[in-house]
Amino acid sequence: MPYAVWKIKDGEREEKLPYFKGDSCKVDVTFVNPTADKYVTDGTITPWVYYGNSPSTYATDVDIDVQGTSSQGYPRRNYKTKYKKATSWIYTCGPLAGYSVTNDYYFYKSNGALVTVEQVNEETGETEIVPLQDEELVNSATMNKLVSKFHMDNQDIGVNKFTWKIDYMESSGSYNTGFANLMGNLQYPLYTKHPLEDLGLDGAGLRTSVYGYPVLTFHEYSNYNYNVSNPGVQYEYIGRYNLNLDKGANEAYGYELKTKNPYNNTSIKNTSECWELSDNQGTWTAFKFPDAASRELGFGTTQEGSPNRLEMIRHFEYRYSAYGD
Repeated sequence: MPYAVWKIKDGEREEKLPYFKGDSCKVDVTFVNPTADKYVTDGTITPWVYYGNSPSTYATDVDIDVQGTSSQGYPRRNYKTKYKKATSWIYTCGPLAGYSVTNDYYFYKSNGALVTVEQVNEETGETEIVPLQDEELVNSATMNKLVSKFHMDNQDIGVNKFTWKIDYMESSGSYNTGFANLMGNLQYPLYTKHPLEDLGLDGAGLRTSVYGYPVLTFHEYSNYNYNVSNPGVQYEYIGRYNLNLDKGANEAYGYELKTKNPYNNTSIKNTSECWELSDNQGTWTAFKFPDAASRELGFGTTQEGSPNRLEMIRHFEYRYSAYGD
């Protein structure tokens, strides 16, 4: 099954993963998908299929932090990794091995083969694969375009932000990622309509739920003197995580679209918004009070006895807006 290795980069803390939300640092991430690597190497799947479905990659200086607050009391935390500011992020298998994940590449629709556009780097003298520049070829119906970023399970939406969820309280995954996959599977979906389609827009490839799958995760101690009699690189098995599409991967849900809203001629990106319940134990989300009078007291009141509207606001978070949270 897929596995990942994390190597902490910051100073003398390489033995210490982030411990609480805000305890962020830099990490090198090796992600390996052994089955997919085997299939693309022996020709069972095409490069187009491989690079659109969780290919193996290596990234340096990725931002990592504890995700959320609920897992801070677990023996293992949930984590969030952000690749936007990574120093490098490359493929490690297939015909694009060694080349950047953040470039666009093109493949023939007929056989899924990579369209190799090569040029010599004047500084290094090495031959490099570069994004296709031929407009006639790009605009033709014979090309598939793999946009930059990492594709988890489809060739349409690439992302650079992920949640690593330990599922400590519910280890089967069926209550979380498993159910989301069942409802939002792009190949065999139970729910096929994206809300943007109500506006007459194309919602193909966009999700209404997270996506994820199990990944074995390891922590590398590089030159850490954990055992005097056996110095060198040590590996600690952290756990069986779910590698999930992060809720902040806006592009996967349609919140980054520059497509115009037909009703106001303004891009979706600049008009979309979402109100998220931010306190899972709050009065507004727990339905603790059966009648209006007791519910009003539960929401908090001012000294004059009127409802405290600020107490209500505390339970919601404004997300996906062009104006920020």
